[in-house]
Amino acid sequence: MPEHHRTALALLRAAYDDAVAINHLVGSLRGELAGSAFSLLRPMNDKIKRGSWFFFCGDEESALDFLKNDNAPKGNLAQHIELHPPFDQLRIFSELYQNAFKFFHSFTHGGNQIANGYMASSGIGASYPDDKIIQAIDHAHAVGITAVQVMVMLGGEYDLATGHDILDQLAARFLPTATPPPP
Repeated sequence: MPEHHRTALALLRAAYDDAVAINHLVGSLRGELAGSAFSLLRPMNDKIKRGSWFFFCGDEESALDFLKNDNAPKGNLAQHIELHPPFDQLRIFSELYQNAFKFFHSFTHGGNQIANGYMASSGIGASYPDDKIIQAIDHAHAVGITAVQVMVMLGGEYDLATGHDILDQLAARFLPTATPPPP
């Protein structure tokens, strides 16, 4: 497997693991670690975008430079990824790009969203409203399933039948349908 595909898989798996960690941190202690979970949102977004970029747009030279010198791809990666199907129709990465700067930056770097969330109750400690916690979990789930989808697409490059079968199973389970499937 070429290095840019291995790099893509590593970053996509790391993004998926962040999504699982966010779910675990928020769910295990009823929000006590929500601030820590929220701190993972932006790095999770960066990993899925970089991993997807290496799959759709990268080459061996860019992967080796990244692995050796930590020279990450530059610019708006979402725009580059969304030139490729199916993301030319589903602009998921553009939304992630916007969220990373408008919402997640403050959580990652100890900004006012972390501080305000820790001071929202009478004491000091994570006390985020349920709607903010649900929003973060929903976002993590969306990133996690997208990371899986891109990993399956990459795997399909090597075994097309298996890749299509897994994508069909994911679509049947997670994408809403206009009519219910036959019994």
